[in-house]
Amino acid sequence: RNLLESLVALLGVLDSASMVTVLSSVPEDRLAIVLSAPAGHLAALVSSMQPGRIENVLIPIMQEPRELLRDTLVPLLEACEHAERIAATANHCELEVLLRLLRHVSASKLAGLVDSLDGEDFEPGGVAILLLKKLGDERGLTRDKVVPLLNMCDPSTVALLVQKVSAPQLLGILRRVEVEGVARLLAHTNIDLVVRIFNGPLEAAVGVVAGGLAEAIRHPLAARGVKQLTNALNDGFTVADKAVAEMQEAVRRATEAR
Repeated sequence: RNLLESLVALLGVLDSASMVTVLSSVPEDRLAIVLSAPAGHLAALVSSMQPGRIENVLIPIMQEPRELLRDTLVPLLEACEHAERIAATANHCELEVLLRLLRHVSASKLAGLVDSLDGEDFEPGGVAILLLKKLGDERGLTRDKVVPLLNMCDPSTVALLVQKVSAPQLLGILRRVEVEGVARLLAHTNIDLVVRIFNGPLEAAVGVVAGGLAEAIRHPLAARGVKQLTNALNDGFTVADKAVAEMQEAVRRATEAR
């Protein structure tokens, strides 16, 4: 029944030429696995894809081994609340990047990341798309740093990092540090403070991850203490930022009143 519903849903959003291409290009056993995904999510994915991307991106993904379709693609479509965001990545990013993520990152982590980001992050100039485009030129970095980081870290924390740290800066840090250090930092440090550090000078951010704070939180007891300390430290920075903003606003008003 689910296969029939999904097939009907596809027929409702695909033109006849694209449907013929799918049916003639995707092996029957693979197509059956893909059609086991929720019909509404599958329809949302396909209907949001641009002309040409069905043949150039979706069909090659559907031709992947059965295990990947069964264990990653279908669970991703089941878990993700925003299938149109997956379509946006397929519309704007290289197939090789998408395949590497599907092959090596768990479906739950991918779905969590997609849903934790905002819709605007998947627009052509959005932070998620810009980062994925950068990864097209960073195949080794994607394999050695980005994939392990996605599997190690909480998706909502990674989403905040993607949203608040520019792609060049974030990749520059990852290129120069061990991914385990970044994962420890994200797990045991105030995320807003991490964002402040990562948005600062590159050498300082690398120093925090490569030694110092990341090393200090190797042990659970130390990690708990660092979490409390960095929460308090970030609160202090927030208060200071607010005070500076209020002072600047007072100066601006005084200047305008002259």
